[in-house]
Amino acid sequence: MLIDYIERYQKVRDKRAELEQAVAKLKEAENSLKANMLAQLDASGLDSIKEGGYTIFRKHNIRAEITDHAKLQGAMFELMTKAHDEGRPLQDGLLLQRTVAKNTVLDRIHSNLGLEPTEELDVNDQATIDEAAKLGLRLVDVIDLSIRKK
Repeated sequence: MLIDYIERYQKVRDKRAELEQAVAKLKEAENSLKANMLAQLDASGLDSIKEGGYTIFRKHNIRAEITDHAKLQGAMFELMTKAHDEGRPLQDGLLLQRTVAKNTVLDRIHSNLGLEPTEELDVNDQATIDEAAKLGLRLVDVIDLSIRKK
């Protein structure tokens, strides 16, 4: 009954994997070309250059990486306390984007519900929904498909 779907699914999945490999090779070539152009800018001592109707320039893309969770948490606590004391929203003190540490949240809800470590968490159970709501969250269970060949 499902064999036709399985075979078509595997063909599509294999084609996607093939295309992803091609994309990875193109990204590698693109990065190599960028590195060469940056090296030429460095050799010229320039941050930008106009050539052939194009302007090539060095662009800085700064990102922050966490190196010490305890220090970050302390800084956020300090900033959130200051925001609270000044009557501002607590989120003014957050230094993280709005993503959730899923495993930590699930562990906390699991524990609050008094479940054994081996018991599965039912995200559609009202008690689970209520515990998530206490944290300002809603759990969403996205169902996917996995196929294994024997």
